[in-house]
Formats: sequence, C-alpha cells, structure tokens
Amino acid sequence: MAAKIGSPGLAAALASAVLFGATTPIAKQLLEGASPLLVAGLLYLGSGIGVSLLRVVQDRRWSSPGLARSDWPWLAAATVAGGIVAPVLLMVGLTRAAVSDEYPMRRVVHADVVGVFP
Repeated sequence: MAAKIGSPGLAAALASAVLFGATTPIAKQLLEGASPLLVAGLLYLGSGIGVSLLRVVQDRRWSSPGLARSDWPWLAAATVAGGIVAPVLLMVGLTRAAVSDEYPMRRVVHADVVGVFP
C-alpha cells in the first residue's frame, strides 16, 4: 500500500524522520558530560511524557488501548527492543564514534527519510 502525497501519514513520517535525525547530533553533544544510559533514559523519558500528554489531550481521558491479550507480549518485546535496548546502543555508539565535519546534518536526515521510504 503506497502513501499518497499530501496524506497526514506521509507528513507525520517525514516529520518523524527529520526530528529523529536532529536528535543524533544533539545527543552527541549531551554525551560529553553524561553517561550514555542517562542520556538515553532522559531522551525517552521526555518522549514518553510528550506522547502521554498528547494522548490525554486528544482523547480527553485515559482509555484502554483495546489490545487483545495475545498482543501484550509483542508490545512488551517491542518496548524493550525499541525503547530500551536500541536507545542505549545508539548512545553507546555515539560515544565511540568520531566527530567529523564530513558528516553533516543533512546526511543524517537523508538516511532517516530513506529508511522510511525504501
């Protein structure tokens, strides 16, 4: 199923790719004075608070997501992999990566956009 140009989903995917690409150089600077685990935790804590507030504002209340019992293990696995392991590995990788002027922001954003639209 192809995304149509001008659809809200396409705009959200592009905005997500740009914002995710923007966090990488910012996180690299934050790592100069903090541990990778702390930075990853703070980034995802802020993300969780933002998404929770958005859901409360949009729904005007807190409601059940309506997941079947069989979906909860998959949700837990995705949360652990994408919300805990991946950010920590990203921050550890950034601490070990060399800072280079040959890797500008536009390449990071381009890589994220290509990842969204292979």
